[in-house]
Formats: sequence, C-alpha cells, structure tokens
Amino acid sequence: MRALIILSVMLLPLCSFAADKTPASKNTLPVCLYKIHGDKYKISKNSYINDMNLDLLFLSAIGKTKCSKGEYNEVFDYYFKLAEKGDSQAQYNLGRMYAKPFVVEKDYRKAFDLILKSAERGYAGAQFYIAQLYDYDGEIGRAIPVFPELQGKSYYNGIIEKNKETALKWYLKAGEQGNMKAQRILAHAYRYGRYSLGIEKDEKKAFDWYLKLANQGDADAQNEIGYYYLIGEVVEKNPKEAFIYYLKSAKQGNNAAQKSVAFMFAHGYGTKQDCKEAFKYYEKANNSYSLGEYYDNGKCVKRDYEKAFKYYLNAFIWGYCDNHGICPSDKESARYAIARLIKEDVNKAYKIIKEEKKEYEDNRYDYQVVRDQIEKRLKSSGGRK
Repeated sequence: MRALIILSVMLLPLCSFAADKTPASKNTLPVCLYKIHGDKYKISKNSYINDMNLDLLFLSAIGKTKCSKGEYNEVFDYYFKLAEKGDSQAQYNLGRMYAKPFVVEKDYRKAFDLILKSAERGYAGAQFYIAQLYDYDGEIGRAIPVFPELQGKSYYNGIIEKNKETALKWYLKAGEQGNMKAQRILAHAYRYGRYSLGIEKDEKKAFDWYLKLANQGDADAQNEIGYYYLIGEVVEKNPKEAFIYYLKSAKQGNNAAQKSVAFMFAHGYGTKQDCKEAFKYYEKANNSYSLGEYYDNGKCVKRDYEKAFKYYLNAFIWGYCDNHGICPSDKESARYAIARLIKEDVNKAYKIIKEEKKEYEDNRYDYQVVRDQIEKRLKSSGGRK
C-alpha cells in the first residue's frame, strides 16, 4: 500500500521556504512572542521574522496569552516601511497582516495586491500563498489550505476566482524555488493525479518532486524515494539507494521507513545483514509480529515465551499494513503463532490472556477469539484455570 503524504502542516521550519531574491527582512521580535514560543520553536528576540514566526503571531493573537497592541504595531510599522521600498518578504508579511489583522482593519484587496507583488518579485512563500488562493477559493473539498486565514470560507471571494491553471503556475514557481509545501502538493498531485489542478498521473514527475523534497530533509519524501528505488518504479531498481533513503527517513522517526530498514537489515537486502540492527529498528517501529518472531525464535535476543505471546497477540488484534511494508499477512501469521504457543503451554497462555484483558477492551472480538481458543484447549487437555 502506498503512502498518502499528508499535505498540510501549520508550522514548518524556516528551511521549508526558499531564500528570497531580495535581502531577508530582519526585526526584533515582540518580547511576548519569543517568551511564549521561544523554547519550543528555538526563536529569540533577534530572530528573523519569517513565515513561521508570523504564524506564531497569529496563534498568540487568538490564544490565552496575547501580545500587546503596541508590540503588533511595531511589527506592522516595520513591514510597512520595508514594503514601500519594494522588499518582497515585507510585502508578503504585511499582506498577511491585512488578511488576518491585529492592528489594522481587514482589507483583502490590499492583502491580495501586496502578496501578489511579493510573488511577482520572486518570494516563494508568497507564490505558494497565491497558488492556494487560486486553488481553493473557499471550496476546500477534502484538502485543507495551509494558512489559517484561508481555512473554511475564503474572504477573497469577489477578488479572485478559482483557476486551476493559475494555481498550478504559482505552485510550480514556488516549488522550483524550494518551497516544500508546494513540492508536497505537486508530488502528491502527479503521483495520484488531481483533476482540480488539471494534473494527470505522472510517476516520473512525482518522483522528481519527491526527490527535491527528500534532498531537503523531508522524512516522508525520503520514504517515498526509498520505495521507488526498492521496486524499480520510474527509476532503475537499486536496493542500496533505497536503503540510504529509508535510513535517512527512519532516523527522523518515519514509522514505515523504520520497518523497511529493519526488514533490509534482517535479510541483508541493500545493506549488510545485521540481526541486532534489524531488531533495533523493529523496536523503533513497534512492529509487533516481527518482535514476536524474535522473542519466539530467540533471534538476537533470549527466547521469551511471554513477550513473544504478547507481541503476537498485539499483531493479531491490532495488525495492519504500514505504508510500504508487506504485512497484510501479519494478522493471520500471528494467529497461527498464537495457536502454536497455546499448544506449547496452555496454562501460561491463559495467564497472559487474563492479564491483557484491559489492554484490548476496544477490540474485544479478536481478544475473545484467542481466549476461546485457549479455553477450548484447556478443556480438551484437562489443564486448569
């Protein structure tokens, strides 16, 4: 099963936006902003004001702890002066302030004009914003625009109309400059096809956009590139290259990539076989069935009946296939493994199943299937509860 890349994230690191062609605007951030969010987002009083910080201003404005009107005024005045001089980043940020104002009256015409100027001057963040306006225009369907002021009804109605050709043009401009949000949308659109943008399925273009993302450190995209190289789709099959990208993704915590890395270590595919590394990544991924096998067979770890049984039980009750793993059979495999362990020691199995009852209250049917199997075995063998 292929991964569905999640396209919208509210707050992204600064590297998500390409450097503007004009010098970056800099200003002292309001004290309240870095006091509230500084530790979490690693910003200080002397940080650059960028898209991320502007989103934090939005969030702090509607949160319990608000910045003062005077502090917002300082930021607005600073942007206003720079925007008049043609600074594209300032035009973009000022435009967003008119769209989601703190110290000025809402004016979506001014907001649009400023952000469009910024986009035309080559600022990638503004290009992506304009693409979103022409893409959704209040009709968001299943997807959700990235920017908070565009979610739900669009107040830009009457200023612009939805236009897929214009939206695609600006997505492409932003994506070519390294805007990771635009690259995600384009990669997903080319992989699956997206009528609302006039895009037909094109795996080669999808691969190219995922690669741009992956090379900027995006874990989901690295996982996708690993999959392309693993199966030889669009590119020549290359297990070693697949392992490199899977490992990069896995180290960032991507669950599907962790399972793939574990599998490749376990079988020596694309890398040197390493039982301990395989077990380590199965643990990181919390791959219940595989961990059950390790404890059941005593591979790299001491055999442990109880741990094996619990992991198999978890795989049987909650078993599902990850994004790129080959694990639809895990549930059935776990069922057979449980039956074998019950036959090996039915009393021990019964003790474990009783202890785990609370754990599986949300899935009582599968839990009861195993319990009934144990009780039937107890009855036929003359064992005792």
